[in-house]
Amino acid sequence: MIDTFQHCKMLRQALLLCVAVLFLFSTTPASAQCANPSGVSGEFVYNTTHDLFQGCTPTGWVAFHQPPHAWAPPAGCPTIGNVCANGMIYAGDLNGNKLYIAANDAPTALVWGPYPDAATGMALCADVPPHTGPGCDTGKENTQLLTAHPSVFPAADYCTALNAHGKSSGWYLPSRSELNVIYTNLKSGQPAGTFNLQNDYYWSSSESTNIWAWRQIMEFGWQNRPNKDNLHRVRCMWRE
Repeated sequence: MIDTFQHCKMLRQALLLCVAVLFLFSTTPASAQCANPSGVSGEFVYNTTHDLFQGCTPTGWVAFHQPPHAWAPPAGCPTIGNVCANGMIYAGDLNGNKLYIAANDAPTALVWGPYPDAATGMALCADVPPHTGPGCDTGKENTQLLTAHPSVFPAADYCTALNAHGKSSGWYLPSRSELNVIYTNLKSGQPAGTFNLQNDYYWSSSESTNIWAWRQIMEFGWQNRPNKDNLHRVRCMWRE
């Protein structure tokens, strides 16, 4: 009986040891670390940079879904002025971004917004050479501020709602600098054939004051700051 008891005791200890070893190896991945940002295996976070949820696994971060608007660059338009396979036009580059425009203007002229309006929260694009800086370059961000504002901004609203060339979102009203990129490249292929060059102004999304916003005439390239309740043409932009 003693031998049997000792045998059972030893067997029990061996089983407990096996369980402990299995538990140790099975839980080791739970302590694995993820980097950029740092995280522990099993943790999940919202990635504000790429607009998605992701979880930490023993092999690193894994996305739960594809980020919205994660389209591949338009195909078939490697050179400025080319019409892309989806019909949009490669208009140029600014600050490392490739800029594409819709093939057509908005069907009607639109006002920029109320005159005067309440503070939009946008960084103002001042009339100071060389006309660069916050608000002058950031058309997409400017448009997002306008469309989130309680007031109505028809030019920006039109671009935000545009569904064209296979892209149902991501369109925006170009900034002052982005409009000037278009003007500079008007002779490079297709853009010249799609813009109205008969003394017609185009709105930018760049704001000068609560009374004025920037516009550009595509015939001569002039930029100035009219009242926001003027009716002007609108051409929407999309960037990678």
